[in-house]
Amino acid sequence: MELFEKSLKAGDLEIADSHMRAMAGFIVDIYTHLENMRKQLIKHFDKELPDKEDWHTQLLRRAMYPNEGVRPAIISESTYNVLHDLMSFRHKVRNIYQSNLNAERVKQLSKITLAILPGVKKDLANFIQSQGPAPDNDGSTKSQQGN
Repeated sequence: MELFEKSLKAGDLEIADSHMRAMAGFIVDIYTHLENMRKQLIKHFDKELPDKEDWHTQLLRRAMYPNEGVRPAIISESTYNVLHDLMSFRHKVRNIYQSNLNAERVKQLSKITLAILPGVKKDLANFIQSQGPAPDNDGSTKSQQGN
């Protein structure tokens, strides 16, 4: 972000535009990786994925809610709200020319993307903790070994 600001202040709009596009790509990449992680978790636990045209939205929404008797929610409502904004931005980046991007919005979302990562990490830690101890290579858990 600093390089973007410096380029903008120096009046080098071509370099500033290049940095803005890189920041937009960063947002899209981070969101896509987080989406793939949710996709794998939901596929594993729920045994099915949304298959409608708006599957990205359905997947995100499904991650916010528990699947009773199968898994708890994967993300919190506050994480959902931020990720929904990032998903909308990704859609815009993928479906419009990047020259139409708003530099201030890209800067804002870059900061938001970095700020949401600890919340996502916390949500995932809570999800993993709710699953109980992981099995060892032999399929037993540490609590079973003591019996």
